[in-house]
Amino acid sequence: MSRAFIQQRMSLLTQHLLKAVPSPKRVYSVFAPTQVTREFAAAWSALTNFEIVDSPYYHATFSSVTASTLLPPSPSKFELPQYSLRQATPADEAGVADLCYTFALTGEPFFLDHTGATKEARCLISQGQAYVCEVGGVIVCLVAVTRSSTNHATITKVVTHPGFGGQGWAKRLVRDVCLRLLHQEGKKSVLLYVALGNGPAENAYRGVGFAGLLGAPQDPNTDTEWLELGFEGTDLGHW
Repeated sequence: MSRAFIQQRMSLLTQHLLKAVPSPKRVYSVFAPTQVTREFAAAWSALTNFEIVDSPYYHATFSSVTASTLLPPSPSKFELPQYSLRQATPADEAGVADLCYTFALTGEPFFLDHTGATKEARCLISQGQAYVCEVGGVIVCLVAVTRSSTNHATITKVVTHPGFGGQGWAKRLVRDVCLRLLHQEGKKSVLLYVALGNGPAENAYRGVGFAGLLGAPQDPNTDTEWLELGFEGTDLGHW
């Protein structure tokens, strides 16, 4: 897409959005392929006078896995304790909330206090969007799938308990979630975003079968670099 092509459409989109939202303060950020994000942010800032935050909120690589590219689990290098991979239940609320809180600590400016983390955990569980790995009665890893359509699902949160890092729990849970979504729910693909420069995460997801990571070939027809830019003076929160 040419810059002029994107600019024209972002101009129309921002004008329509301004009429649709109760207040422009509700539009606190934009997350899209990098070029689209930059053009939307420029158009929205010019239209509303809300300045663009200097540092990006998030800069990531987009990746996907399908039923045909999903890889089998690799043998563990050490003896594993008994564990379970499953969809979260209301009984898991406290453990899920702890991991939501931990995840938000690295998500500036979208921090959560413990009350907010509990609210998010309850919402994820009630909507069937949270999956957990439990080891010895402890929820050690959380995967959230909060964006789904008929054919695709997006993993939007992967977080491991600080005391259980480096043991492969996230990789096992992500693979299990992908297996459920692709084979049980019939999704054509599972998508996720990996922060640029996060080599360990890219390595783990590549081991599950996600494409285009760690220098592997990427789909030339897909925008794989995504960017989130925020706006000064807006109301942060959930829609």
